[in-house]
Amino acid sequence: MKKTAWYDTNNLPIDMVNGALCNKPGWDKIEHSDHFSDLDHLVKLSNPTTVADMGCGAGELGRVYPQYKYTGFDLPHIIEKVGKVVNNTLNYIEYEAYDFDYKKLKDFDLIICNSFISELSQPLKVLGEIVNNSQGDIILHRQYFDTTTHLVNYTTYAGLQTPRSIIGYDDFDSLLVNHEIIKKLDGPCGTSILIRKNKK
Repeated sequence: MKKTAWYDTNNLPIDMVNGALCNKPGWDKIEHSDHFSDLDHLVKLSNPTTVADMGCGAGELGRVYPQYKYTGFDLPHIIEKVGKVVNNTLNYIEYEAYDFDYKKLKDFDLIICNSFISELSQPLKVLGEIVNNSQGDIILHRQYFDTTTHLVNYTTYAGLQTPRSIIGYDDFDSLLVNHEIIKKLDGPCGTSILIRKNKK
């Protein structure tokens, strides 16, 4: 499998830190971004105690939500060179999306995928693992949908080209056999959805 830009261990982490610290022109803290209100609304609807932030980057959600027991999951070099640089007091777990025991997510009240599934070249595989192993709520934030699942290229941090995944509506619905959509919000940076596992 071809590795995406997120595996770059040099330029990408530096640019991510600069973004999180607002050292890039036009960048602001996540809580002041044009998409944060949608995420915040869904987090408050979920009202969790424990939160898993998949593809956490700088761990900014852990800073914004100190009232929750937060764990950020990301690639080892992102945790070391970004998360622990920007928010070094948070709890992190090294995470490789295609080689991970997703049963470790079962004890979290809320799993947040903030512009995470959209960055994967195999989004349905990873989202399926998360959905199948989660016992709590899931938020997809800044995810793109269309009639079919496909990839498009875009430019991310450090000017690197990488795929963005667009999930097909039918493919998405097929993953939610035991879940229901609690709330869906269409925002300026894609769609935000709160998903909850059906009670038996």
